[in-house]
Amino acid sequence: MTSDTAPDMTQMMAALAKDWWLLLIRGVLLIILGIYAVLMPAQTLVTFCLIFGIFLIIDAVFSLASFIGGGGASRGWALARGLITLVLGLLIVGSPAVFGAAAALVLVYLIAAGMVIGGVAEIAAVVQHKQHAGAWVFIHGLLAIVFGLVLALLPLIAMAALIMVAGIYAIIFGVALIVLSFRLKNAKPGEAAADSPAAAS
Repeated sequence: MTSDTAPDMTQMMAALAKDWWLLLIRGVLLIILGIYAVLMPAQTLVTFCLIFGIFLIIDAVFSLASFIGGGGASRGWALARGLITLVLGLLIVGSPAVFGAAAALVLVYLIAAGMVIGGVAEIAAVVQHKQHAGAWVFIHGLLAIVFGLVLALLPLIAMAALIMVAGIYAIIFGVALIVLSFRLKNAKPGEAAADSPAAAS
């Protein structure tokens, strides 16, 4: 099985090494997007919603084109999907800030509710069963409730924090892609594949 997968791994790594610059570009773009998200979280949310709305409009155009040129029972589904997607896309493009704020608020409140419910469940389990690690579980449940209530009371700050965390993750991932791209560029033929898990096994 190892002999069958090794050539595939070698070909894949050779293809990545050949197109190392694509990884470099992706890494640079991720770093730029991550910095933008960290420095301007509100604008990032609006921009994301605007892009999402444009995507929905394009998808609606394809669905309506499928309705016009298609046939059979699927035409009705294509028409309904196209119209609904088009209306939603136009609404988002028309008010990306409103849609983004509403979507982010829903997400924050869902996270807050989940933390509060989980914390209450942990405290209830400690009270009922009095397990060995009950004190730590009780403290964790109490902290979860407090943190959930803070999120619910300060949703705007929580929204900004979530976007900034996503931006930090994008920066880290972008740096990793850049490092990988230069390693692939400087690697000798077969060297990257030799270091892979499949070759080692």
